[in-house]
Amino acid sequence: MPPPLYGSLCSGYGGLDLAAAEVFGAVPAFHAETDPAAARVLEHRFPGVPNLGDITATDWHQVPAVDVLCAGYPCQPVSYAGKRKGVDDARWIWPAVARAVRVLRPRWVLLENVPGHLSSGFGSVLGDLAASGFDAEWLVLAASDLGAAHQRKRLFVLAWPADTPSERRREGPVPAAPARVDGQPGNPPGEAAADPARLGEREPADQALALAARRDARPLARGGGLLPTPCASGGLKGGPNQTRRGGNPALSAAVQPTRWGRYAPAIAAHERLAGRTAPEPTEPGPNGPRLAPRFAEWLMCLPDGHVTAVPGITRTDALRILGNGVIPPQGAAAARELARRALT
Repeated sequence: MPPPLYGSLCSGYGGLDLAAAEVFGAVPAFHAETDPAAARVLEHRFPGVPNLGDITATDWHQVPAVDVLCAGYPCQPVSYAGKRKGVDDARWIWPAVARAVRVLRPRWVLLENVPGHLSSGFGSVLGDLAASGFDAEWLVLAASDLGAAHQRKRLFVLAWPADTPSERRREGPVPAAPARVDGQPGNPPGEAAADPARLGEREPADQALALAARRDARPLARGGGLLPTPCASGGLKGGPNQTRRGGNPALSAAVQPTRWGRYAPAIAAHERLAGRTAPEPTEPGPNGPRLAPRFAEWLMCLPDGHVTAVPGITRTDALRILGNGVIPPQGAAAARELARRALT
């Protein structure tokens, strides 16, 4: 029997795609990405998979059906970092995603965005899904809950046709058992699993503000501190050593006074999650040490060179793409928990 297929909208470097492939055992049927640099990464890493480009101009009746549809649609209209115009923002392209869902009617729809979406535009998303005949579950999960060295909270949604009984849903692509980061079943050695009870609960969208307030990530139990997180502006944000566009000459001293300093426990846990050792956090720049794209790539739990080794990708391109991306293990953990709820 051929493997299930997934389609990807607003694909970026394919982080949510990698999560869908892991959880549902699916292979790519198409991507949709307009950013030239991100499209270059997709072409290099997923050779032969067509890129549909602009989803606002796509005729979905001409697109093959898929079992899983992924979309990490732009967060700028709903992010706390912006003006939060929501559905009135010109970059609000959820309606195009909703049209794809309505026409393609996949077995599963996996969505990702920032937690601020819960209080801006999320009601429209749930309403459009319901109007298209889909039910949904959602949660907010921090990457640090899984052992990542930075917090990076994200909202994940899983939807499915509401008229499909749970027994029928089990006949399609269903989540495979999770693996430890060493490739064995279960949880990483020395690391507790993310507790589903702490990941969030399904609640009406009009309770989104209270929901977001309750879903703060658990404190880092292993001591030390969390690193800043990659951001689309080309640096790191949050934490004590925030960097801005162009990097921060103090980053090297702040992160590794004696290699990693107080960040050593977080780095060690992230190495287990990412499955590889941390690269150097900085590289020489015209004005001193600056953030190394390979370090940001490692923070996103990607294979070494997934973005940075693609021909034609500049440092600026790499940092922007990485800052906009999805952490695959985080997406996979959220998808598994949401699918568990849907199937039970």
